Amino acid sequence: MKENAILKKSESFAYRIVDFCHHLKYDLHEYQLAGQLIRSGTSIGANVVEAQNSISKKEFVVKMTIAQKECGETMYWLRVIHHGKYLEDALFQSLYKDCEEIMWLFISILKSSKKTDLER
Repeated sequence: MKENAILKKSESFAYRIVDFCHHLKYDLHEYQLAGQLIRSGTSIGANVVEAQNSISKKEFVVKMTIAQKECGETMYWLRVIHHGKYLEDALFQSLYKDCEEIMWLFISILKSSKKTDLER
């Protein structure tokens, strides 16, 4: 069975976000930013799972588009948290790079999905 890269990467990313948000909330006492980041960062994978269980191609594209938007929002919150000095440079670079890789997967998947629809 072929490995599903977007599913694997988005789930692994969610685990990293949960771990970081735990630190942000309980060690640094930054509750608002932790809440924003955990919602968007874990929503990426949740929407990918929903897309995998879609009943139509249209629903798949909608769910993947929502996941892509959540990925963009997560990148925003990472930048804000880093700017606020709650996130050290090395961890920021690592999390941001993972998020960018996921974003590029969405771009590729959605481009392919939309191209397939146009060819019909």
